[in-house]
This record gives sequence, structure tokens and C-alpha cells, in this order.
Amino acid sequence: MASVLDEAPPPPLTMDSIEELRTHLWKVHQVTVEDGDPVLMIYTIHKVVLDEHRRLIDQHNRTLSGIIQAQSETFTNDVTAAIEDFKNEALTDAVRERLSAMQEAARLADTAQDRFRKMVKLISILTALNLVAVVFTLGVLTVLTI
Repeated sequence: MASVLDEAPPPPLTMDSIEELRTHLWKVHQVTVEDGDPVLMIYTIHKVVLDEHRRLIDQHNRTLSGIIQAQSETFTNDVTAAIEDFKNEALTDAVRERLSAMQEAARLADTAQDRFRKMVKLISILTALNLVAVVFTLGVLTVLTI
């Protein structure tokens, strides 16, 4: 033999009024509930408690959302600052490397300039010796042809 509870219709998703509760009780148990019935008082008490619970949950959700928002902003700011520091450090390293390369190039240019000056002095000396040799040769040729 099947019980009434075995075939009970599912409860509605919300029961916002006592009339909806009475209708559901009638569908499940085929019983009418009077206005002064303790079941209705329990329903009313539960409804008040659930509404208060929903209000508290909503309040906690708002508070939690604020905390999460603040934490995410702090985290975002910290990450942004860390990235900026890393970028500045990387740029500083790049600038240091560039300056080092420029200093090395300047040192090599100074070395090349010193060598070029030495070479110009050597060429000047050789040119002077060639001029002396030309003058000497012309003098010897002049003496021999006279």
C-alpha cells in the first residue's frame, strides 16, 4: 500500500505566503490548516529566521566583497610596483651595460687615436728622412755634375 508521502508533489521553490503553505499541505496531506494552527506559527518563525539569515548573509557577502576588493587592489598595486621596480632595475642594468660598452668603445678609440698619432709621427720622421735623403742626393748629384 502506497503512502501519501511516497507520491507527494515536490514543494514549490518558494513559499512566500501562508496561503501557499496551506495549499502545499493540502496537496501533500489533504489536510486544511486553520489560522491559529501551531504549524503556521512555526512557518512564520522559520520565515522570520530565514529572512534574518538571508540579511546577515547578504551583509557578510558585501563585507567580504569589500575585503576581497581591497585585497585585490593592494595585490594589484604591489604587483605593479614590483613590475615597475623590476623594469627600472632591468633598464638600469641595460643602461649600465650600454655605458660599459660605450666606455669600452671610448677606450678602444683612445687606443686607436694614440696609435694613429704614433703612426703620424713615424710618417713625419720618415718623410723628413726622405727629404734629407733627397736633399743629400741632389747635393751629391750637383757636386758630381759640376
